[in-house]
Amino acid sequence: MEIFKKNWLFLFLVIGLTIFLQYLPFLYHLRQTPPDRVYLGAERYTPDYYIYLFYTNQGALNRVSVADFYTNEPHEEAFVHVEYLVMGKIGAQIGLGVVTTFYLFRSLFLIIYLLLSFWFIAKFFKDLGWQRITFLFSIFWGGIFWPTTERGLIFKTFFDFYQPPDLINRLTFEPHKLMGMSLFLLLLFYSLSFYENYQKYNLSQRIRRFVLLLLFALLGGLIHGITIISLIFTVVFYLLSKSLLVLFNKEKIRLLWQPALLMFLLFLVMISPIFYWQQVFSQNPVWYQVFKYWEGYFVQIDSKAPLTPTLGGFFIVLGPLILLSLIGVRKLLTEHKNLGLLLISFLTSNLFLFFYGYIFLGTSKHRYYQTPYLLVWSILAVYGLRTVFSYLRSKLNFSQATSYYLILATHPQRLSKLKFAMAGVACFLLLSVGLPSIKQGFEKQFSQFGKPPSLELLAYPTKGMYRGFLWLKDHSRTNDVILSLPTVGNIIPAIPGRRVLVGDYVHSYLYAKKLPLVQKFFKGEMTLGEAENFLNKEKVNFVFVSVEEKALGDLSSYASLLQNVYQNDETAIYKIK
Repeated sequence: MEIFKKNWLFLFLVIGLTIFLQYLPFLYHLRQTPPDRVYLGAERYTPDYYIYLFYTNQGALNRVSVADFYTNEPHEEAFVHVEYLVMGKIGAQIGLGVVTTFYLFRSLFLIIYLLLSFWFIAKFFKDLGWQRITFLFSIFWGGIFWPTTERGLIFKTFFDFYQPPDLINRLTFEPHKLMGMSLFLLLLFYSLSFYENYQKYNLSQRIRRFVLLLLFALLGGLIHGITIISLIFTVVFYLLSKSLLVLFNKEKIRLLWQPALLMFLLFLVMISPIFYWQQVFSQNPVWYQVFKYWEGYFVQIDSKAPLTPTLGGFFIVLGPLILLSLIGVRKLLTEHKNLGLLLISFLTSNLFLFFYGYIFLGTSKHRYYQTPYLLVWSILAVYGLRTVFSYLRSKLNFSQATSYYLILATHPQRLSKLKFAMAGVACFLLLSVGLPSIKQGFEKQFSQFGKPPSLELLAYPTKGMYRGFLWLKDHSRTNDVILSLPTVGNIIPAIPGRRVLVGDYVHSYLYAKKLPLVQKFFKGEMTLGEAENFLNKEKVNFVFVSVEEKALGDLSSYASLLQNVYQNDETAIYKIK
């Protein structure tokens, strides 16, 4: 805690700035909301956002496991994203809606991640100045632009496919990703500490520390599997490198096998949720559809496309951080041999997973942006900066320099101020290189939904639609099935928390088969008998008619089947008779 006391003002200002930047896209979209619309908090990847709200709403409904409300098909509930269930329960207990709960916890987990990042950095640097510079690098580095002539001469960033590592995307990570990265740092450091200090602990200390590691590992596996996969490979590379260093020392090998065996048990606990999910996904058609989509999207599409980014692109985007990191490796290994070896193991595993792991693991290379890799590069880069400054100072001959340097030689205490002034200038210049990427991050966020009147209903439902959602929440049962088009179907599980026939195209079982039938119903093209059979077969309880459904056609031919139970200027809700 001493490290936080010494830096409380710096941390307060920097974390305050990051939270402001985190909320800036939200405030921008909120400000441009037209008078007849409601903004529900979506910033990007709108369907994904409603999926996370849906998980949160499951907790608010006091559920202990997740039932997929994006389908009306019966299926086994599962422990998927349990952290959102906990968030929803806490939010409901203190009277918060799901949107407020989501954003509150996202900020909370951002603060936790940033504090843990600073704590992790402090393990490498005793000097406050270097700690702060590294911390700023890890947050504000934005990558390097490169020229392209796609639409005239413009500049764009590498990694522009799935999750660009610009500032805004990093700070607006979903809560489970921020939690995953926080657990990654804790597990990474304490796994190393347990392994290296195993012989120093007594039996009680070993049991206590190992049980704590097991709990963190299980939590990490449940929350963010990508984090755990990356962590496992990091520790494996670390153990291999340590073993190679003592390959011919029988005594040291004898001391290593017991903690290494415990680390193997720790790995099994880490990946146990993955085996659980595989079991659930493989046995239930509803969850299996979700699994197959992810597998197809992340393996088949990626494997057919060129590797994006290229190996050169990966290094170019890091720019000076790469060069400084290469310079700083030796100094890091000299000052912190084990920690340095751990960071190198992390970068090795991250590169391995990024470029090749998706082939074997069935996950996208782009998913490995969601680990604290920029934090590690930043630590190495600052060691490189220190090496460069040490070299320059050793070559300066103060006795023959200008009067300015003569003064410094006469007053050596000023060297410290010069050192940090140089470091501050270097930090500013390096961060400035990434500012265009930060600018592009804002532009992407702000242009996500266009401008009125072309704003999409999914991001900005009308006020009439929203009042209909609230009516459903108060006048329907949790397991009631609501029939609507996919736009409304994306929102209903998230806001009123009810089941839909079609919504998110990944989670809605047999989406491609059911959507044409839903469209045919709202166009009024079904006969009365076909409509009755359709509604009965799908166990529909309510029909939600918003401006989008009205635009398709007229439901008057189904009047004998539907009872109007709610009506406003824009929305009608019918109950099946």
